[in-house]
Amino acid sequence: MKKEINKNYVAICAAVVAVIALVMCCMCCGKGKVATINAQMVVSRSLAIRDLQHEQQVQYEELQKWLQESDRAIKKQPTEAKKKELMMKLQAELQQKQIVMQQEYAAKTQKIEEEIVAVVEKVAHKKGLKVVMDKNSVIAGGVDITEEVIAKLEEAENSAAKEAKEEVKEEAAETEAAENAAEKPAAEPAKEETKAE
Repeated sequence: MKKEINKNYVAICAAVVAVIALVMCCMCCGKGKVATINAQMVVSRSLAIRDLQHEQQVQYEELQKWLQESDRAIKKQPTEAKKKELMMKLQAELQQKQIVMQQEYAAKTQKIEEEIVAVVEKVAHKKGLKVVMDKNSVIAGGVDITEEVIAKLEEAENSAAKEAKEEVKEEAAETEAAENAAEKPAAEPAKEETKAE
């Protein structure tokens, strides 16, 4: 019974804090200057987030394969001492792999968050909105800009993906041109030798 009361108390306090925050924002910024956004929806519709999740899945599968190979290598060791030695080495390697994966994920997540915040700020600024709050923290009021943010984010992500594809094509063309240039000098002297004969 006390736990239910505590849960209700916490929920009421959270609602009160949200109302106070909204009222203070309205007082500071004037009516109609507060925007709301469904952050969870924006994140779930982000192409960059989906790509990152896919990348994480691939890395997880690769790690699983590595663990299976490591387990087989340990079992092949001739003595218990060798097994223990290899296991210690592989555990250290596993920890290092996990640290690198976590750091890469954190860096990529932070970059994506910064890009989303930049898009939110751009949309809010364009509409003359001074404050953007998570829709789940607002009981009533505010201008919902979720769909506009999603559209602008998709536009920015598609543009970035197109630029990345063009860069890959340019790099491939440069590599091919360099390979062709390296082959030509070797072929030209052979032609000159046949003319001299």
